[in-house]
Amino acid sequence: MAFIAGQYTATLGGSPVGQIEAGITIEHFVNKRLVTGDNQGDTPQDAIHRGHEYFAEFILMEYDVAVLVSVWNPYGAYGAQGVVGAMDIASSNVASLVLTAISNTTASASPASVIATRCILAEGFPVRILFAPDLRDMPIRLRMYQAAAGTFFTVT
Repeated sequence: MAFIAGQYTATLGGSPVGQIEAGITIEHFVNKRLVTGDNQGDTPQDAIHRGHEYFAEFILMEYDVAVLVSVWNPYGAYGAQGVVGAMDIASSNVASLVLTAISNTTASASPASVIATRCILAEGFPVRILFAPDLRDMPIRLRMYQAAAGTFFTVT
């Protein structure tokens, strides 16, 4: 056992995303279809594994607006709807997210890097931009699609 702490830098589509407020969270959900029957009502008797969903979430406190415009609206110009019906992967709207641990920390090998090659703004995630005399932080939530069968990201 060991305590693990350390900053990661992040790039999206090959460009640095900027300074992150409190780190990057990767979360996943396991999708299952519960098996129920009238003999036990709504009590699950078993479950069928139906796949996973992975997301990366972080809050940017310093960023390059030109880089983030493609994150805010991957389907068109900022403030415009873009092409209705465009597919995320088939239309090349996804981008690579690369996280790299800062050296000389306990995180530098746990893992040293995380590479998710197919990321896009998560559906239903509200993009909120503050227009006020305060720090304009930018919450981001990215959906990770599989790059290969069963692989959402790789770690080194």
